[in-house]
Amino acid sequence: MENIGAYAHVLTTFQVENISPDPNDNQILAEAIDGKVDLIVSGDRKHMLALGEVRGIPVVTAREAVELMSYR
Repeated sequence: MENIGAYAHVLTTFQVENISPDPNDNQILAEAIDGKVDLIVSGDRKHMLALGEVRGIPVVTAREAVELMSYR
């Protein structure tokens, strides 16, 4: 965690849209989209995981993320 700043991409502006039925998730989704992430990892089966993907970004469980990363 000490060196996270060396790898972090700081977002200063992004547009929040109503993508998730849970309004608290929309900020996270906006940051993920603007940050051009490879995966969104969540344990929220009711809202986030139910989306399946957002703008081509897969929404996966932690287990699925580990499995996907082990193939890279």
